[in-house]
Amino acid sequence: GMGLLQKISILNVIGASLSASVVFYLLSNFGTWTTGLLYPMNAAGLLACYTAGLPYVLNTIVGDLLFSGLLFGSYEFFINRKMKNEYSVS
Repeated sequence: GMGLLQKISILNVIGASLSASVVFYLLSNFGTWTTGLLYPMNAAGLLACYTAGLPYVLNTIVGDLLFSGLLFGSYEFFINRKMKNEYSVS
């Protein structure tokens, strides 16, 4: 994440947000599968686990994009506002 956001831009924030959503989906479902409680410990069980998680991915992506945009957007807004106030002539 830190590498993707060395320079904050809309594309970097979107890329980091989408990457975080996908990594979370892959790791959390893999972790669920490795417990062996809900799915068989074979390729079909892993595929079933990932398939069962698909309905939740869209909400994760939308939420991550929304809040990343809100947080980074408000940060940039206030930084630009501060800079404008510092250089304005009264």
